[in-house]
Amino acid sequence: MSEYMATPAAQFIGVRPSDIVNYDLPTDKLSDQDVRALNQSSPTRVFCTDFWKDEINLQLELKKKSEQQAFASRGLDYVTDVYLPERLTSLGII
Repeated sequence: MSEYMATPAAQFIGVRPSDIVNYDLPTDKLSDQDVRALNQSSPTRVFCTDFWKDEINLQLELKKKSEQQAFASRGLDYVTDVYLPERLTSLGII
């Protein structure tokens, strides 16, 4: 049934490790558990593209993580006026 329930065209819109650099986001340090999870996710089918390998390697290099709430420091207008339009445009959605 999963072939009928899957969404192969779905695209990740959330915060990426490169956003930490590109948007100068507030961060937290990676925990040992985070590092293990990143190292384990690298070879999986979902993360086997060059794009995701680069993102994972960047996060390991930065030794930092950030979540969507990191944009709270910029305000909701920043998310709706800058971040989301840029992300959706880069994905070819708008």
